[in-house]
Amino acid sequence: MTGHSIKRGDQVSAETVATWLYRVAFGKSFLEVGGLYANERVTSAYRAGAISLAAADIVPADHVWWPRFDGALREAGIEPSQVRRHPGFNVLDQYSLDTVGPHEIVVAAGIMYHCPDMLDFLLKLRSITREYLITSMVILPPVIENEFGRVECPAGMGLFLPAITDQQRKVLRAYYTEKFQKPPADLSPPPHGARSYYIRGGRPSTMPNWWYISPTMLYALCNIAGFDIEEEYVWRDHASVLLLKAT
Repeated sequence: MTGHSIKRGDQVSAETVATWLYRVAFGKSFLEVGGLYANERVTSAYRAGAISLAAADIVPADHVWWPRFDGALREAGIEPSQVRRHPGFNVLDQYSLDTVGPHEIVVAAGIMYHCPDMLDFLLKLRSITREYLITSMVILPPVIENEFGRVECPAGMGLFLPAITDQQRKVLRAYYTEKFQKPPADLSPPPHGARSYYIRGGRPSTMPNWWYISPTMLYALCNIAGFDIEEEYVWRDHASVLLLKAT
């Protein structure tokens, strides 16, 4: 146990993250990693009083997400030129990390389960986080049981999705279909030639989901990477959103 504050709810985490940013971002430098797809937090950091803003995303500069992001900035009263942008950013690449440099407040949500090496992901983020990191991860309850069988994920454990059995896949698909009306695509039968799904250009791809883990495994990863857990928001017993303080 880490002794941190845990809040649970059925509402998406945007309000919780905004509250955290109001508490920690005033007068600070702010970077968001991977926020262009959905739920960007740059505008929240601006409202919270961050003095510098930056956005980094893996998509290239000519991707349609950047103009959409600019539109969100303008709606919030922010000129896009006020936000430093880093297209083609890969959090696992040292050159990308050196390019963005350290920031006092970093948000990198919805990414960790796309990384085969979660500890390396967190260590990379620690290298550019001076004070606080907000991140998230898919978590599993200790037991999932339905008409297709039983999947266990006890404390300290995780499921490596490329390795799960067909029966485990059926159990999880039914669980998520009941919970969210549809399962994640990565719980479908693996495509023909599955290696090409997980490996691109000789390196692990960041497109698939690689891991679903227990909360205690997540806590340990954060602690080992150099973070103390201050607060946690658990959305529908599915996603853990963490406010982490760099140690």
